Amino acid sequence: MQIFAHTLPLVSKAGTLMPPPLSLRPGQVVLATVVQVYGEQALVRIGEYVLRAALSVPLEPGARVWLQVQDAAWPLVLRVLPPLPREAGHSGSSRAPNEAAILRALGLPADDAALRALRALVAAELPVTREAVEALRAYLVARGGTLTETETSAALAALLRGLPLTPATVEALHAFSFGPGLAALWVRFVEAAQAQLAGRGDAAAASAPVPDGREAGGNAVAALLAQLLQLGPRVFLRAERPKPDCLRRALRLLGLELETTFAARRRHGAPEEENAAETLKGLLLRLLEHEASLSEPLRQAAQQLLRHLVGQQLALLSDPQAPFVHAILQLPLPFGDPRETATLHVAARKEGAKVDADCLHLYLSLPLPHCGDTAVAADVYEGHLTVTVWTRHPGAEDAVHRWAPWFAERLAACGFRLCALRWKPLDGDPEKTPPVLPAIIRYKGVDVRV
Repeated sequence: MQIFAHTLPLVSKAGTLMPPPLSLRPGQVVLATVVQVYGEQALVRIGEYVLRAALSVPLEPGARVWLQVQDAAWPLVLRVLPPLPREAGHSGSSRAPNEAAILRALGLPADDAALRALRALVAAELPVTREAVEALRAYLVARGGTLTETETSAALAALLRGLPLTPATVEALHAFSFGPGLAALWVRFVEAAQAQLAGRGDAAAASAPVPDGREAGGNAVAALLAQLLQLGPRVFLRAERPKPDCLRRALRLLGLELETTFAARRRHGAPEEENAAETLKGLLLRLLEHEASLSEPLRQAAQQLLRHLVGQQLALLSDPQAPFVHAILQLPLPFGDPRETATLHVAARKEGAKVDADCLHLYLSLPLPHCGDTAVAADVYEGHLTVTVWTRHPGAEDAVHRWAPWFAERLAACGFRLCALRWKPLDGDPEKTPPVLPAIIRYKGVDVRV
């Protein structure tokens, strides 16, 4: 269902794992909050989005209700699920969730694992479906019944991208989101590689008996390490003055398109180019084929870096059946501390296999050498752009206002109109910043019926 253009996207959260744009499907259960009521219509917040709903049952502002999506008709019909009896301390407009009723509505047993899975989805304010609860329940059982908060976030990220809930998938997303950043992992790898090339390596490995073939493996390792160390400055934009296409080139050199490139060439019957594997990921895979010849610090650094790259690939994916894309990308910085990395979130409507540039939200978190931690949020709707900058630098507000005309000219040359360029102190909470796209004002219909 195409509802993104009729919603109010809220400013993205600062964490790496963010809820994707909303997609409602028959049978899905969601927790909604009534924002405002206008006679027989209301604004209803579901997750990160506000929808206009036509009401056939009385609801009050502030009410929190469980809704189940009915058949895929238009506009979508959401049925109110039964609440628990009113509890002490709850206001008259509050409806506590009936977890057992929700699981029954989904056709699932109300056992402990299913309840834990349901609560995890609800706590993250993410849509509840039978498939999501079943998959998370099975993963919980396989992992002993409990997950840490960060493991749960990684598992939910896998579910919402249509990925299988396997240990490898969750571990890769967990490493990408909650582990050291890409640049820091590369610095650690370079230190371990230089140590091995210098003949120091791991003391235990150096004192162990040398098996047959170790010398040949050592030569192959030395050659691969030399290739990796030569490739690194190009990937992390330290080799030369950055060019307009430097980020696209850096992402290709990381190896994030490796499998896609191989698959496309096989489909067309073309031979695989030898240099297609000469990427950071491709070289790491080849290096780990010689695991016995690696020092322990180098082996661990290579595995951590490879796991992070796999997590990055997964974070760029979205559910193929969803009409929206939500991608997360870590970007190398050509300046400042070489261990620092910027993180970019892109939430947008799909237009075929491409991103619709007329309806998207960008959120960039990056450390700047002279400004410190900085966050930038940009909302684009039908060629109109609103930008908000958060930083602690005392001169940032004046700089933002001074550069606004120059920025507006550059955007106009690209076909965009700058509606607002604002600065906010980072000490404030970016998550609580109000919506900046009044897309719903021009929309006269309704998105859902309750």
